[in-house]
Amino acid sequence: MSKKNSKAANGAGTIRQRPDGRWEARYSAGVDPNTGKIIRRSIYGKTQKEVRQALTRKLFESDESFYMGIDVDITLEDWLDIWIREYSVDKKYSTLKGYKAQIKKHINPVLGNYTLQSLTPIMIQRFLNNLSKPDENGDVLSPKSVKNVYVILRAALSQAVENEYIVKNPCRNAKLPKVYKKQVKPLTDAQVKDFLIASKADTTYGPMLRMILFTGLREGEAMGVTWDCVDFDSGTVTINKQLQRRPERDGGTVLTSVKNGKTRPLKPAPYVMQLLKARYYEQIMQSRVAG
Repeated sequence: MSKKNSKAANGAGTIRQRPDGRWEARYSAGVDPNTGKIIRRSIYGKTQKEVRQALTRKLFESDESFYMGIDVDITLEDWLDIWIREYSVDKKYSTLKGYKAQIKKHINPVLGNYTLQSLTPIMIQRFLNNLSKPDENGDVLSPKSVKNVYVILRAALSQAVENEYIVKNPCRNAKLPKVYKKQVKPLTDAQVKDFLIASKADTTYGPMLRMILFTGLREGEAMGVTWDCVDFDSGTVTINKQLQRRPERDGGTVLTSVKNGKTRPLKPAPYVMQLLKARYYEQIMQSRVAG
């Protein structure tokens, strides 16, 4: 008997005729909480009609308005744990640290015990709205922080859609509070003067602090500048890494790529290059004294 092509049934599951003549319908029967992978099941019968009717009954047991016949009992908390472990491996350490903190503090206490199939758009909207309200201590989460929580939740549930656990992402049409950018206020002349006086008194970090003042580098970027990044002949400094402090269990303090992952050259003022050159020769002398 010729092999029949697989045919979709009601948008979920597939039906095919096996080489032995029997008909088989394959469908999803939940999620393995340890791996996040869909569990596959099969239904067998003598005729296509018999198998199709059995498959339809299986699919009808789930909420067809939101799920594609997948009986997913996994909670949001368990899914977020899988998403962090299996689908966020491309994120930087600091990014993952922020994700875990937001999930633990804001998402899991409110939504963590709900199953994926029970989450609805109105639940997500109400959750986001409540984040903007004062807590028991009177503290209010900023619009930027609310957006950060939303981005995590939306990304995790988008992956659930990709995995065919849910048909639609309940975060898709959520409304967020407007984010206002803070106005950057430069230091006054008096503040610059005070900063220079204080930094000159610090013989260890003084040069680095003055370099930050005149270049606008982040602290981690400035601490990540090594001598191979400095070209005294051309008067340039290449910013290609940053110093990151981690707990000892996570590797301790390490040098990692810059925040946006893009190397950028700087052309600091001659004063900054003079600072670096003085520090360079100072370190040479310290090395010689130390043997």
